[in-house]
Amino acid sequence: TAGTSAPQGEVKLRVASYNIEWFSEEAREDRIANLKSVLRNIQPNILAFQEVQSKRAMRQILDDSWEIAMQDDKSEDQEVGIAVRQPLKLVSSE
Repeated sequence: TAGTSAPQGEVKLRVASYNIEWFSEEAREDRIANLKSVLRNIQPNILAFQEVQSKRAMRQILDDSWEIAMQDDKSEDQEVGIAVRQPLKLVSSE
């Protein structure tokens, strides 16, 4: 939480790992809605994900309050990555 003040009382950090199974930039609207619903229900602050085509694909389900880091190698069909929700910040994606 660099650069922010912690709220008074207990602070909870939720971390999730999600194999999204061949999630592409051309995902169907119902699949996008289902994934958004899952994330809304679990409310992670940090999300590790697997089997995603690209950052562009992840932007279908994560809004601008999320920073995304992934290799995003054009020669690969699937990637792994991590996303953090504000006020958390990615320090490095190396």
